[in-house]
Amino acid sequence: MKPGMTFLLFVLFQFTFSQEIITIHNSVKDTISLDEKVQYYLFEDISTKDYLYSIVKINRNSDTILYHILQNDTIIKIITYLDISDYIKNINKIDAYIDYSKNRYSQHDSIKFNSLKNLLFNVTSEEIKQLIEIDPELRKELIIINEMGGLEDTKWDKQMKEDFRNAIYMRSQ
Repeated sequence: MKPGMTFLLFVLFQFTFSQEIITIHNSVKDTISLDEKVQYYLFEDISTKDYLYSIVKINRNSDTILYHILQNDTIIKIITYLDISDYIKNINKIDAYIDYSKNRYSQHDSIKFNSLKNLLFNVTSEEIKQLIEIDPELRKELIIINEMGGLEDTKWDKQMKEDFRNAIYMRSQ
């Protein structure tokens, strides 16, 4: 093997193994599949047509790098903490709605109540309006939780609580 080729292989080896793969959320682990991309509304700028998976790595310079592996291409993007935070928010919203959906018919009111409160912690009043359009029964449950005082122990400020009430009672703002 030529000395130049040996050096190139050494550099490639160092580059490949000097990056640590990180998990952005326990729901997607360290490799984000096509199903997870679609389910959690991730990477909307990347087409699902040729998408295989994505991984997030941190390199030696502490850059966070997102790799989108497509059938015939790889897209590499340096991302920020804010990008990761947005991905986490999307995942939390969907997970909260899935949890609520699984528990909404529970015989235990505390399980239903906690699932619904978890959903409320992860969505905005605008998203509540959209969910109510999809799931009209949700409005009734949200009115009940509001009347039970379920928002009083949340960390929501006064405006957020008013926005929520406007959303569930469909009052214009």
